[in-house]
Amino acid sequence: MTYVLGVDGGGSKTFAMIVNEEGRILGFGSDDGSNHQMVGLPQAVEAIKRAAHAAMDSAHVGPEELAIGSCCLAGADRPDEVVLLREAILGAFDSSHRVVVRNDMQAALRAGTRKHWGVVVACGSGFNAAGRAPNGQEWAFPARGWMTGDRYSGRAMAKEMIQLSMRAYDGRGSPTVLTELVLDALDQPSPDELMLALCDQRIGQRHLLPLVPLLFEAAMQGDQVSQDLITRVGEELGISAAAVIKRLGLQALPVEVVLAGSIFRGKGPLLIDTVQQVIHRTAPAATLVRLTFEPVVGAVLLGLEWVGIEADDAIYSALRATMPEILHTGHVGYLPD
Repeated sequence: MTYVLGVDGGGSKTFAMIVNEEGRILGFGSDDGSNHQMVGLPQAVEAIKRAAHAAMDSAHVGPEELAIGSCCLAGADRPDEVVLLREAILGAFDSSHRVVVRNDMQAALRAGTRKHWGVVVACGSGFNAAGRAPNGQEWAFPARGWMTGDRYSGRAMAKEMIQLSMRAYDGRGSPTVLTELVLDALDQPSPDELMLALCDQRIGQRHLLPLVPLLFEAAMQGDQVSQDLITRVGEELGISAAAVIKRLGLQALPVEVVLAGSIFRGKGPLLIDTVQQVIHRTAPAATLVRLTFEPVVGAVLLGLEWVGIEADDAIYSALRATMPEILHTGHVGYLPD
């Protein structure tokens, strides 16, 4: 029996999964975020280790039985980071089995397309965009936030929501229902009290990302300020995808653009429609795909391919049949028939 471990490690969570050569999911585990750039290498490796061992325990599979550990990790951006993370993971498992480390964008891309090439844009707690051409050439943004020119992530959107609320309150901006929605969500009686809570750090980063669904709620209510922000985000995400498409020379091809991350689960069509319009200016034949399952599925598919097992219809069917409910995102467009 062949057992493959897939790990998807992001900024807010780490998922691990065990599959056999038939594509049946035998075990699953989860833990906190494991982006070493955010939490440090020791904490990142511990999160990966806990998630992986939870998956192996539920599958009754030991590290020595794994054919490969396919780890797709946020923060594995440079070659030296890939080497650093691989050595740290091998040390944590105290095992000589094979471990392959890739950037987490590769898991999302592989999860969303069966072509083995395409483009992926991820927007959740962080942001990134990457792609692979039919000839195997790959490219990705460094994704180091403002230092590398990135404008929008989920946390950046939440901060701008607060800014827009404050500007509406003090008269510098247009009125918006975001003001009351943000105050209620953060349990603050007034914008002045919200300012004090932020200054005193009683409201931290972990409180910000849950604000973002409110932006889409407000937009669905007709709030112009919220609609304008969503449009700006959509334009930036579309520009990022188009930049990857041009970098890899995919403008004339029917490229699939995978949309990954919690931001793409927001209510209403405005974000997706804006992204699509911008991408189509560069690649008119491009198709947008939203994941219905978490990218850890892509990590195990990459692991299967690494040991010589191509994902066919039978493997996709087995994945669907054994998928834990926690891995469903509620979107249509993934694991195509």
